[in-house]
Amino acid sequence: MPTGRPRSRRAATGSSSFSGSNGSTLAGNLIANNVTGVVIAVGSSNNTISGGVIRDNRGEGIRVGGDAAVPASSANRLVGGSVTANGGKGINL
Repeated sequence: MPTGRPRSRRAATGSSSFSGSNGSTLAGNLIANNVTGVVIAVGSSNNTISGGVIRDNRGEGIRVGGDAAVPASSANRLVGGSVTANGGKGINL
C-alpha cells in the first residue's frame, strides 16, 4: 500500500493502487510506463497524492474508481504535481 517517505518508482506494467486504504500518502514519486498510473479504488478514503510526476502511462494517469451505483471513495486529495502525456484521461473521475 502506498505510504511513507517520497521515493521514485518506475514500472513496466500495472499501477500504483489505493484499494480500500484509508489515510495513505503517495508523495514525490515518478509513476510512468504503466497500464494506468494510479488507481484510487472503491472504498478508499482520506488518501493524498502529492507533488509527483505521473506520465507516459498507456491509460489514465489517475483513475478514481466507482460508478453511480457504488460510490468510488471519499475525501481523497490530489495536490500539486504533474499529470501529463498519458494515453487516456489525465485524471478520470
